[in-house]
Amino acid sequence: MRPVFADPKTDLVFKRLFGQEAHKGLLVALLNDLLGLDPAHRVVDLTYLPPEQVPLIDRLKLSCVDVKCVDAQGTSYIVEMQVLNVEGFEKRVGYNVAKAYTNQLDVGDQYPRLDDVIAWGRKNALWPMPYGTACCGIELMSVMGPKYDLARFGAEVVRFSPRQADLLLVAGTITEKMAPVLVHIYEQMLEPKYVISMGACASSGGFYRAYHVLQGIDKVVPVDVFVPGCPPTPEAVLDGIMTLQKMIGDHTPRPWATNWKRPAWLKPVGIGL
Repeated sequence: MRPVFADPKTDLVFKRLFGQEAHKGLLVALLNDLLGLDPAHRVVDLTYLPPEQVPLIDRLKLSCVDVKCVDAQGTSYIVEMQVLNVEGFEKRVGYNVAKAYTNQLDVGDQYPRLDDVIAWGRKNALWPMPYGTACCGIELMSVMGPKYDLARFGAEVVRFSPRQADLLLVAGTITEKMAPVLVHIYEQMLEPKYVISMGACASSGGFYRAYHVLQGIDKVVPVDVFVPGCPPTPEAVLDGIMTLQKMIGDHTPRPWATNWKRPAWLKPVGIGL
């Protein structure tokens, strides 16, 4: 007789495998592998919570999730298995997450406790604005292609308006005349905003040791991550993105950004972007 295997993607089997106390280790391994958590934030143990998300007001909708749990550090997780692309699925996920988000705080708790959730969403939804002036810009294009797939890190929504971006990717040489324009673009970005300096020319002027070339964009804008290379490899750029994500997730202090002021020697730019 041929063995029969149960499909773990079906609702019943998934809940039996990952939603029961006896199989807690499977859920811990699943969360650690899927989320790619660093050693300091890996799930070690967890406690199952009721999957029913009961509304505080009777007339509002009751919703149920597949698996809901909280780890030893107090971080909550909602685990859903979805195979079919049913109508309204994205809205259902958003509804469940919003309900779990608003139910985190008890009476007397302070709002900063919510930062971990906000930082997780922020680091996985960076909207980059490329500022390419030289050959590094070509390498940046390859990072966004299917081979290296920047979309894996949630940063595929490229914006060419600073008001719609939160990550400024500077790739190439910046001259003294171009510096006020770069600062003007940075100033129009909404907080929180981040800067990655890509390549030797953007980071230090490269081999252009001349009076008209800026010897590093950190002379005019605060830089969070420097990516070395001439030009950097796509892997190096991805490493820079992941470094920035870790900084955001860990709430790394950024005094270079919080204390930044527009350099007094820069002339104002009479353009609107």
